Amino acid sequence: MSKTLGKLILLASFLLMSLALPVYGQDVQDPQTSDDETRQIKLSEFTKKRPPADPKSAKPKPTTASSGDSASWNAPTYHRVKPNARVKPKANASTSTAKASETKPARTTEVREVGVTLWRLRPATPADNGPAFSVLKDGKVVVLTPERIEGTSPVALGDRVRMSIESPRTGYLYVINREQYADDTMGKPMLIFPTTRVRGGDNAVVAGRLIDIPDATDAQPFFTLTTKQKPGQPAIVGELLTVVISEKPLADIVPSRSPLSLPPDQVAKWENDWEGDIVELLEMNDGVGRTWTAQEKMASEMTRSLTQEDPTPQTIYRVVGQRNEPVMLTVQLIYGQSTPQQTSSVSAQ
Repeated sequence: MSKTLGKLILLASFLLMSLALPVYGQDVQDPQTSDDETRQIKLSEFTKKRPPADPKSAKPKPTTASSGDSASWNAPTYHRVKPNARVKPKANASTSTAKASETKPARTTEVREVGVTLWRLRPATPADNGPAFSVLKDGKVVVLTPERIEGTSPVALGDRVRMSIESPRTGYLYVINREQYADDTMGKPMLIFPTTRVRGGDNAVVAGRLIDIPDATDAQPFFTLTTKQKPGQPAIVGELLTVVISEKPLADIVPSRSPLSLPPDQVAKWENDWEGDIVELLEMNDGVGRTWTAQEKMASEMTRSLTQEDPTPQTIYRVVGQRNEPVMLTVQLIYGQSTPQQTSSVSAQ
C-alpha cells in the first residue's frame, strides 16, 4: 500500500513539473486552446532592445486601429504560423552550388530574431491619416497608402510592395534578390541593398532603426509586380529575398550605385555556411491592414528611432545561427495569380 502511494506521489510530482516547464517564445497563452497557431505571444525579447519612450512625448490614443500614429498600438501580440514550404531551388545550368559533401562545422548555435514587415500600397482613403506616397499615373497624381500584409500571403500581378527590416542586434544588413521559376531554378543573385545612392551605402542596423526596401528617397519607392517573361523562360512563380545580417561588414562586398550582380558560387557558399533554420515564424495579431505610421517613416529616414511603445514588425523570424557569424534567412514572395502566359517579376522602375 505504501509503495503504491509513493509511486502515485512521484507521478503527480512529475506531472506538475512538466506543466511548469516554459514554452519557448511564449509569454501569454489563450487558456481556451492548445493550438500553437492561436497562442498569444508578446515580443518582450524583441522590443526591450529599443530605447524607452519619452514620457513627455506621450499622446492620447486615436480611436481608429488603422491610424497612422504609434499611439494606436497597445502591446501587440503574435501567433505562430507555418513558413511557406521552401524547396531549395535548383541552380541554373550556369550556376554552381556548394558541394553537397560540404558540411557545416560543429559550432555553438543561438536563436536570433529578425523583424520583417511587408507593405502593399493601395489608393488612399479619407480615413487614412498617416504618411503616404504620391505617384504620377496617366498624368494624374495618385496618393498611395502602405498597409501591412501577412508575411506568408501571396502577392499578385500589379501589386506595389515594400519591405521594412529591423534587427534588435547591431550589425550590417545585406539583401539579395533572385527570381524563382516554375522548374525550381532561380535567376541571378542581385544585391539590392546596400547601394551607394541610398544613405551613401550606410547599411548599419540597430534596434529601433528601420531599413526600407526600396528606400523612400528612391524615384519609385516600391516594387511593382509586372509581366516580364522572356521567350523560352520558365514561368516566374516568386521572388527570393535573402536577408543577411553580419556583425561586421562583409569584406567581399563593395556596394555600387545600382544593384550589384553577385557570383552564384559566392552566394551558394554563404547559404551553406550561414543560412539557418526558421524555428519560429510569428505574425502580429490584428496587424494586417494597419497603415504606415509617422514613427515608422521617421525611423526609416533615421530622424528618430522606434521606441518600445512604437509599432513592432508584422512578421518575426526566429532563426538558428552560428554564434559570432552572420545570420541568413530567406523571405519568399509567392505569386498567387501567375500563369505561364502572364507571369510577374519584381521590377524597381
